Amino acid sequence: MQYYNHYTVYKRLAKFRKTRTVQRGSFDGKELSQWVYAFTRSLPSAETYLVVMNVGSEYEDVDLSNWPPLEKDEMWQVHTPSINALCLIG
Repeated sequence: MQYYNHYTVYKRLAKFRKTRTVQRGSFDGKELSQWVYAFTRSLPSAETYLVVMNVGSEYEDVDLSNWPPLEKDEMWQVHTPSINALCLIG
């Protein structure tokens, strides 16, 4: 299990920026609450990425069950959690 610090998160996201989907994919954004914003980047025949950002100072639950739409049996996988995230990648 990997624990994150700001530098580790930065390195992972810097690498992520070099993907074709992030550079050339279509953008769709949505405000989920006053402090939480999410967007997707998608490109045909490539992975779709969902980014969820909480810019507030408090923990907040958001409902992603209806957005973005998923095909049956599809799931999202966490790529880079923040240092305060409640999940870790093993």
